[in-house]
Amino acid sequence: MINHTNSWCSNIEELIEFILYTYLMTSLVKRVLYKKKVYTLATIVILLSLIDMAFIQGIWRLNTMAIVLQALFILSLICIYYYNLLEEAEEGLVLLKHPPFLVATGLLFYFLSKSVFMSCFSFMIYKNNYHFYILAATIPGLSNLLLNSLLIYAFLCFSKTKKSAALSQY
Repeated sequence: MINHTNSWCSNIEELIEFILYTYLMTSLVKRVLYKKKVYTLATIVILLSLIDMAFIQGIWRLNTMAIVLQALFILSLICIYYYNLLEEAEEGLVLLKHPPFLVATGLLFYFLSKSVFMSCFSFMIYKNNYHFYILAATIPGLSNLLLNSLLIYAFLCFSKTKKSAALSQY
């Protein structure tokens, strides 16, 4: 803790998380022009987040505006992925065993809860609303649990399809 807060560390962690999840969601779509546009827009979001961190909300406070902007950007990438999946899906695709779909669904729930939670965070936390402290302990934990459960299931489905593909070669 520096200056009696660890918000600066959370701001940096959120920025790194945004970069990694943007790269993940962009890698699921194969169009090159789409990737260039997404990376350009992601760079703009990163610059806006840094401006928020440096000049608007400051380094020592949680940058909720930047976090909500990042969450909305990733939510739009998830919606674009779902649209492309519905457009290009094969006939026999089982979505509940398709790892990219499971990862995108976990991220969808995670970032939906994060955007709603962070939208009211600044207003509620600085008003010392006791009920919000309960929500602050519950909502992020549940969204992380759901995300990690879907990621684990996606990795299990991926390893099963990889093993069955290897066995079918023999």
